[in-house]
Amino acid sequence: MRRVLLASLAMAFVGAGCDPIFEIDGAFFPAWLVCMVLAVGPLLAVRWALRRWSVEEHAHPVPLTYCSVYLASVLLLWLGIYRT
Repeated sequence: MRRVLLASLAMAFVGAGCDPIFEIDGAFFPAWLVCMVLAVGPLLAVRWALRRWSVEEHAHPVPLTYCSVYLASVLLLWLGIYRT
C-alpha cells in the first residue's frame, strides 16, 4: 500500500510539469483553460443544431447531454491543438 502511494505521488509531481503553459498579456495561463473557453463555440453550434432539427426534446436529461458535448469539445480541442 505504501509503495502504491509513493508511486502515485511521484507520478503526480512528474506529470505536473507536462502541462503546456503560455503567456497572454503578461499572465501565464494553462492550455486547458484556453480549450475550455474555445469549447463554448462547438457547444453552441450543437445546441443550435439540436434545436433547429427539433431533437433537443428527445435528448434527456438535457443538462447531462450538454455537459457531455462540452466535455467532448474540450478534450477534442486539447488533442487537436496540443498533441505532440
